Amino acid sequence: MASGSESPKEKPTDPESESPKQNPSGPGSESPKQKPTSSGSESPKQKPTCSGSESPKQKPTGHGSESPKQKPTGSGSESPKQKPTGHGSESPKQKPTGSGSESPNQTPTGSGSESPKQKPTGSGSESPKQKPTGSGSQSLNRRPAGPGPQFLNRRPTGPGSQSLNRRPTGPGSLNPRPRGPGSLNLRPTGPGSLNQRPTGPGSLNRMPRGPGSLNPRPRGPGSPNLRPRGPGSPNLRPRGPGSPNLRPRGPGSPNLRPTGPGSPNLRPTGPGSLNLRPRGPGSLNRMPRGPGSESWKRKPTGPGSEPRKRKPTGPPGPQNYNDAVWKFTKGTVDKKLEKSEPYRIFMSPISCDPETHTEESTLSFAELLDKSLGDLTESLHLNFMVELGWLFAQYFITDQKGKKMTLLYERCNEDIDELHKEKKLLNVRHKKIINKNAFGHQHSKLSMFAYADGSLRVVVMSANLCEDDWTRYAQGIWVSQTFPLKEKDDKSDGNSKTDFKIDILRYLNSFREPILVPWIQKIEKVDFSQANVFFIPSVPGKHTEPLWGHLYLKNILKKHACLPFGKPSEWPIIAQCSSLGSLGTTDEEWLKSEFVESLSASTYCGDADTDDNPIPFNLIFPSVNNVLNSWDGALGGICLPYNKILHEKQLWLKKYMCLWQCHSRKRTKAMPHIKTYCRMSSCLTKMSWFYLGSSNLSKAAWGRKLKSDEQSNFIMAHEAGVLFLPQFLIESDTFSIDETKPNKFPCFSLPFDLPLSGYSDTDQPWTISTS
Repeated sequence: MASGSESPKEKPTDPESESPKQNPSGPGSESPKQKPTSSGSESPKQKPTCSGSESPKQKPTGHGSESPKQKPTGSGSESPKQKPTGHGSESPKQKPTGSGSESPNQTPTGSGSESPKQKPTGSGSESPKQKPTGSGSQSLNRRPAGPGPQFLNRRPTGPGSQSLNRRPTGPGSLNPRPRGPGSLNLRPTGPGSLNQRPTGPGSLNRMPRGPGSLNPRPRGPGSPNLRPRGPGSPNLRPRGPGSPNLRPRGPGSPNLRPTGPGSPNLRPTGPGSLNLRPRGPGSLNRMPRGPGSESWKRKPTGPGSEPRKRKPTGPPGPQNYNDAVWKFTKGTVDKKLEKSEPYRIFMSPISCDPETHTEESTLSFAELLDKSLGDLTESLHLNFMVELGWLFAQYFITDQKGKKMTLLYERCNEDIDELHKEKKLLNVRHKKIINKNAFGHQHSKLSMFAYADGSLRVVVMSANLCEDDWTRYAQGIWVSQTFPLKEKDDKSDGNSKTDFKIDILRYLNSFREPILVPWIQKIEKVDFSQANVFFIPSVPGKHTEPLWGHLYLKNILKKHACLPFGKPSEWPIIAQCSSLGSLGTTDEEWLKSEFVESLSASTYCGDADTDDNPIPFNLIFPSVNNVLNSWDGALGGICLPYNKILHEKQLWLKKYMCLWQCHSRKRTKAMPHIKTYCRMSSCLTKMSWFYLGSSNLSKAAWGRKLKSDEQSNFIMAHEAGVLFLPQFLIESDTFSIDETKPNKFPCFSLPFDLPLSGYSDTDQPWTISTS
């Protein structure tokens, strides 16, 4: 026990105090039933050999203290029925090897020590029933005046010695274990203790609060509290070089994170630690609970508190989806479509660029479901890939949940058949399209929406029904006006000058799928006379009539594409796509001999034989640097599946390639999944026609001649696109693409920048490796 404290049934051992039934063992103390072995000490029936010592039944040797029947273990301390092991203490049945140590039945070798039944060897030591012979030796605070007092400062090294390395627990021991007044132990909590736990005024403990307190808690100007924040403040919070903040990490840093012994880490959870974890009033812990708590992680749970909202633990549901574009146009999408007249072409938003969210020419999928467009009753989606959860979420957030849906697809991330068995998709009719040809796919991207009044809306796009397609990649979307029901007395077929209705019915009938029959019947009842674009489809098979693929496109261009000035070679063709197929070992094998030849068709009436120059052809396809510098880096190239091995077989294609740039529409860093084809003047002011759809530059999508029958067109994929011709939209020969000059009609906004930038010698197209 520490100095100045008492334990029950014992009295303090300070000088001027008594401890009954105990014998002191320090200098000037008594030890019953022992014989002194040195001068100035006495044992029963013997004479003392050293001055200033006495035995029991005589006056005590300490200042007014007695301790019969017990042996003290430390200077000025008590430990009943124990023998001291420290300096000036006893170690029974051992031989001392250093000075100032004792062992029973042996003669001590150090001064000032005792051993029962032996004679003391140091001056100033006593045994019971003897009187000290030296003056002033009765004080516990004085050192013996006899020979050998310098040995008290030495550490005995022999066995059984009173070594300072041992752990005596008696009063007066140097061991930090004893607790009591004056103890060196840091555990005592009394006033003046060295322990950091006292909370009294002037205490070294950091817990006292008040002006001038050393506790970091007080807050106010000039306070030593670590909380105040500001230049020169001792607050641990400021961060920066030389700051006393505990946050900096590094060798020698005052960071609280180190966990080694003696570290000022806040992690220790013992009493009085600096750990932020302790909970209680005024605690630094951020987790206090109860009414009025300022914890940001947990809300109060006491009376009057609000119920805590729990975060969903399962997979994200429809309620977790949102649309960054639709939130600005909710309920007004119909007006947005009206402003886009006469072209009605949009691009998808890019989540990484908020500036694209508010463009008038940006359209999200959720906007297609906006209630301002009509009372939706049913939807039809023909697409290559479907992400079912995302698709249903769009209906959920636009309050169109549970509406009937028909899906034709090739790939889906869910097993729809299994969901049907579990009766989870009762409102969905679906059909997975499997192409017999390995290079053929159901690649169309077409949607139709039926409304309560019997009207229909058609959407042709380049995007799959997947979240990334509508938020990360540059996509093109064409949205038609609403086509109403035919009047009862209308005996016409409801077709338009562009044969839009006939073409789309032929396309849907080619699938020969029963689930499409209701939609075919709906279309037959609708008036499409106001359709002003051409529908360009591709379906698998060998076709002898020019109604599919590039031959159908050629047939239309030959009738309606105008080149009002210059020669045909002054009207280059531009193709832009996200994937490339096998085009042959030379450009004459298919690209120029079939595809470019079809796209070069026009109503040009001049002498074509006088133009010896070929029709220029350019292909916009992202380079490696385009992809690496995109918003998603290399991951942006996922939408560009051009095979590396295939490219090595047609290296000639690089001379036609141009970089992807779309600064005018803020989409240069968004990789293009859009597919477009057009023909414009070499002066870059006029455009003859424009195509938007799902067809990439490949034989499978557009078709090719067969060696056995050069009059046929062999196609392997389902595709769908729309062709814009100025005569049917603005009653002009060309579209204007120069926004710097005044025009009678709105300029046609292109999804890429002009002039084009060709590949340099070091540029390479982005490719993927399948190995």
